Amino acid sequence: QYESEANAWGRILESARPRLIVAQVVQSVKHNATLTFDFVCLLIIAAFTAALALVENSIVILVASMLISPLMGPIMAGMFGTVIKDKKLQKMGVCNELLGLLLCVLIGFLFGILVGVTGNHWVIGTGDWPTDEMISMGALKALWVGVMVALLSGAAVAIAILGDNTGSLIGAALSVALLPPAVNAGLLWSLSAVNLLFGNSIKFSRHYSPLWTPKPNLELAILGGLSLCLTIINIICIFLAGILVLKVNQFQIFNI
Repeated sequence: QYESEANAWGRILESARPRLIVAQVVQSVKHNATLTFDFVCLLIIAAFTAALALVENSIVILVASMLISPLMGPIMAGMFGTVIKDKKLQKMGVCNELLGLLLCVLIGFLFGILVGVTGNHWVIGTGDWPTDEMISMGALKALWVGVMVALLSGAAVAIAILGDNTGSLIGAALSVALLPPAVNAGLLWSLSAVNLLFGNSIKFSRHYSPLWTPKPNLELAILGGLSLCLTIINIICIFLAGILVLKVNQFQIFNI
């Protein structure tokens, strides 16, 4: 009986070990994090989709943009590069993630200028600014909720990669906001700039209670800053939680 219990415990420990060879995992991570033509195209499509979702206040379109977004790839590269002490992989992940975020903010900014200059008639219904989706990403509540969700998602991402579980990986990517808040930051900043340049051309909804200041241009700028903070905090939490899970899973440290 003692031997059978020992064998059972051994099987449990064995199942906790990574189920993919390290080289295979790293190869997959590198592929998803490389800045290719496809990566850039998917990012641009996802960013424009997110911008449209934000101005139309559509959660359905916003979820679609998160499905398209490839931003999780560079995060995984930085995570695995840190664990296996592969500085090249780590640097590639960090640099490509920063470039991706910069592109998202830029696309949001350009989209916001287009919307701001052409008038407030894009939004379904009243055309009021900012929309509920834009506000939700610039509220303080979104930050601490985002921290909890990102920590759980980071753990799920690491487990999904090691177990080659694509379904769980997609679910983890959907649960945490990476691309939409970055696009939202650019969108809000551009609307703030348009409002400043064209003399308060953007009016708040009568039902909107400013979170920080009654001045539209300053309120929009602050909401944009907090929205970008949400993305950055989410990335950091995913990174830390993923590294912790990889350590717990006894992920071997090799120089690939």
